[in-house]
Amino acid sequence: MRPAATKILLYPCNLVGYGRLSLLAISVAVVALYSYVGWPITIMLRWGIATLLFISLLILDVVDGYLARKLGHATKFGAVFEQTIDLLTHTFVWTLSGLALAPFIIALEWTAGLFAAAFTLQPQQHWKAALVEDGPWLVRVYFRPMRLNLLNVYSNIAHFALPLSLFVGGSASLATYLMLPGLLIFEIVTLGMIYTFAKLLLAENMGD
Repeated sequence: MRPAATKILLYPCNLVGYGRLSLLAISVAVVALYSYVGWPITIMLRWGIATLLFISLLILDVVDGYLARKLGHATKFGAVFEQTIDLLTHTFVWTLSGLALAPFIIALEWTAGLFAAAFTLQPQQHWKAALVEDGPWLVRVYFRPMRLNLLNVYSNIAHFALPLSLFVGGSASLATYLMLPGLLIFEIVTLGMIYTFAKLLLAENMGD
C-alpha cells in the first residue's frame, strides 16, 4: 500500500470510524451469542447495547465529522466509510426493533445510501449540496447548512431512538411516540433523496 493511502487510513477521523465499527461489532457479537445459546437478553443488557450503539452512531459520528473538517482530512474514502458504518448500524438497530416495517425501512435507507455513495465518488459537488440545490422543499430544508438545523437533529435522533426504544422496552412507550414524527420526516426525506438522486443521474445521462 502506498504511503499516502496509509496516511489517509490513519487520519484521526478514520480512527474514530474504526472505533465506531468496533462498538457495532461488539453489539452484534453479544446479541448473536445470546441468541445462539438461548440466553434471555435482560433489560440491563439491552440498555448496555443501546448505550454502545448510541455512542457509535451519535456521539462518535459527530466527533468523526468535526475532526475531518477541523484537520482538513475530508476524503472520499472517509465519506464512503462513514456512510457504510451509518448504514450498517441503522440496519442492526432496525433489526433489533422487531418492527414489521423494519425490512422496508432498511431497504429504503440502503437505496438512498448507495446513491449518496455514488455521488461521493464523482468529482462534482457534495451530495448534500446537490440535495439543497435540486431537492424537493422538505429535503432542501432538512439539509440546509446552518449552525443548528433543529429539524435535521430531531429527525436523525428520532430515527435512531425509536427502534432502540422498542428494543429496550419490548413495546411502544412514550419515547416511541415522541420520536414518531421525526421518524416520519426522516423517511419522507429519504424518499426525496432517492427521487432527487435518480433525477440528477438521469439528467446527466441524457446530457451525455
